[in-house]
Amino acid sequence: MNTPGRALPKRFDTIAGPLPEPGVVPPADASPFETVQPAHAGFIERDGVKIWYAVWGDSGQWVAFAPPFQIVHSQMLKGTVPYLSRHFRVVTVDGRGNGRSDRPTGQDAYSFDHFYADFVAVLDAVGTERAALVGISAAAMTVPRLAAEQPQRATHVVTAGGFADSLPGDEKRARRLKEEGELLHSDWPGYVDWFIGTIFNELHSTRQYEDGVHCGWATSAEWLSWRRNAWAGKDVRELARPGVAQRG
Repeated sequence: MNTPGRALPKRFDTIAGPLPEPGVVPPADASPFETVQPAHAGFIERDGVKIWYAVWGDSGQWVAFAPPFQIVHSQMLKGTVPYLSRHFRVVTVDGRGNGRSDRPTGQDAYSFDHFYADFVAVLDAVGTERAALVGISAAAMTVPRLAAEQPQRATHVVTAGGFADSLPGDEKRARRLKEEGELLHSDWPGYVDWFIGTIFNELHSTRQYEDGVHCGWATSAEWLSWRRNAWAGKDVRELARPGVAQRG
């Protein structure tokens, strides 16, 4: 599924630079951020799958980032976490299938319930009783679920670039999702180039593109396909409605 022998997109060479072998797991002791080291980091294990997490900063209120669609991992937060960790205790998580976390095989290992339970297990492990919950992209479905199911745990809910449902919707959206899936299976480098280039399409966004490609290159088309299926067809709009979390 990773289409060996296919020529890499030109932007990989001109912008992203040299890439390691696809699917290489970053060393667990190598910080994803250049300017700050974690207060502590480690793994939790659920159903035989190890999930990597880190806590940044050693004082202040908690801010917890739920892992988004796993074409990226926690390195995507390098422009945010170093600053926040000066004022808060910040939790980051590599979602299963990318970063330092395990890459189990098979669709059964990837589901919205698994992604949600991984995040909750990390918060339990680090002793986070109350936190500002941040959901970026697909994780915008994770944090309202936690706020609704455990309202005592959420001080704030922050979403960015996300959505409250991943239903096929109208014909145009369904066609786009179908074409995206076909590209994922037929041309993995082309999919990474397209996906990251769609997010960072401004002329000045070359460094973000570089980082995004390196994050995506740490997984594979096979793993990402299972995760893409797991995020699809979900609807948490009722949980995101004002007042639901307060009622519990």
